[in-house]
Amino acid sequence: MEHKVLVAVDDSMHCRTCLSYLRSMFEVIPDLSITLYHVQPTVSDFLAEEARKNLKAKKALEKVIEKNRQEAVKVLDRCKEVLARSGLPVERVETYTSQKITGLAKDIIDKGLAGQYDAIVVGRRGISGLQKWVMGSVSSKLVEHSPLPVWIVSGKSFNTRFMVAVDGSVSALKALDHVLFMVGGNPSIGITLFHVRPTLGDYCVVDFGDDEESAERVVEKGNRMCLEGFYGQVRHRLKEHRVDEKRITHMEVDRKLAVGKTILDTAKEQNYGTVVIGRRGMGRSFYMGSVSNYIIKNTVDRVVWMVP
Repeated sequence: MEHKVLVAVDDSMHCRTCLSYLRSMFEVIPDLSITLYHVQPTVSDFLAEEARKNLKAKKALEKVIEKNRQEAVKVLDRCKEVLARSGLPVERVETYTSQKITGLAKDIIDKGLAGQYDAIVVGRRGISGLQKWVMGSVSSKLVEHSPLPVWIVSGKSFNTRFMVAVDGSVSALKALDHVLFMVGGNPSIGITLFHVRPTLGDYCVVDFGDDEESAERVVEKGNRMCLEGFYGQVRHRLKEHRVDEKRITHMEVDRKLAVGKTILDTAKEQNYGTVVIGRRGMGRSFYMGSVSNYIIKNTVDRVVWMVP
């Protein structure tokens, strides 16, 4: 089965980082197809308005549009050449450019939906002419609004070790589903399900006094029951994707620091190249939501797959 990703590219170093990551993923997902997509810079509204009334302005507008198109083609050709030099078959790489219609993030999402892509890939940062791709701008808008998984790439070197942050929520199950769909067909790839056990403070800030120990036990029991049901769903998903349970490692730790920091520290210490998270979870104590935002904003030298 073909797996398709849409790669938002500009002419920055961070874009080349994306290409390097995709090269490593091509070894993991042999049927991976890549579309390099470049949104051209905005054309002046004033010039566009004048072009409706003035022939000279119309010719100037056409010249600007053609220049933007040519520059976009150059960017795409350079990116495709980088992938070709790294060994990717050129027939697995397509290129596409368009004028900006609504906005960078919206145009990328619309292209992803129209082409039925499995994920959108974007660099953590990048600058191209008047376009600025930074967390808090295009990347964060994609994370917030994309109905498709978004792969956010940062770093210089990558590996094929996957950590999926799980909290017992439907969102975490969707994150696992995406990983199983993308890499489940490769028997050499293992996947670690990582869970940070919640504390009473994650649910309530009230001082329970002598009853606090009892309340902590209630939280622990509830968390265990939630995970037991969750792992039952995991086993069902593994059967659906025909993935051997032996490829799945379970890791649970007690919370000592913030949940997001615990996840990132463990990913760094144990050298996981890709951290997979759901966008939302359930309750204050769970990963998705504020914790997923923390992970996305603070990840360095690895890749985050955010699954809506």
